[in-house]
Amino acid sequence: MSFKFKGTDWDPSYPSTGLQDVKNDGVSGEVDVANKTGTVESNYIDDDKKKASYTFATQNEKPKDAKEDPETGKPISSGSSISPKNSIDYNATTGTLSIGGDTIVGAPDPSDPLLGASVNFSDYQFTGLTSDGTLAIFWPTSANGLMTITNGANTLEQGDLSVLFYDVANNLFYGSPLDYTLAGCRPIRLFTIQTWRLSLLLILAV
Repeated sequence: MSFKFKGTDWDPSYPSTGLQDVKNDGVSGEVDVANKTGTVESNYIDDDKKKASYTFATQNEKPKDAKEDPETGKPISSGSSISPKNSIDYNATTGTLSIGGDTIVGAPDPSDPLLGASVNFSDYQFTGLTSDGTLAIFWPTSANGLMTITNGANTLEQGDLSVLFYDVANNLFYGSPLDYTLAGCRPIRLFTIQTWRLSLLLILAV
């Protein structure tokens, strides 16, 4: 059994009749109830009539290796670590996952201000396992699952981590932040942000 759906004004942040320069242009998708899978295609259009569409599916893939810097040959990536004094804590009674004490310990550039910064997460609620039992799914207890990278009182980066996956076999948490912003950058148009959301991936090794 499966069904298809289609809608118009689906994104309240970018209404089709709003005055903003980017507007939503409909959404459609299909859900396969028997196989517990689904796809969603979201569409946007700007004032210049340029269109963009993005497809999201339940077949989530783990992050691949970081690309190499063409000048240094080293991976373009930053790593973080959680002190033994802190932990990734899961309360089996409430199904709540809490992540604390995560700190950036590696970056491509040794002068990167991210080094030593704190990675802060919302709490997450266990939602269930995929049908084959290989992937656990967690949803944030807050509205969008705000994730920030801070150094003292300064917020260097932030985004919404609206779903967190746990790879059971590899003991690995991962997710893809949405609407990511960087400190000091002018506001980024939606089309750029939407591209980032497919490539910015977070990995937490337990």
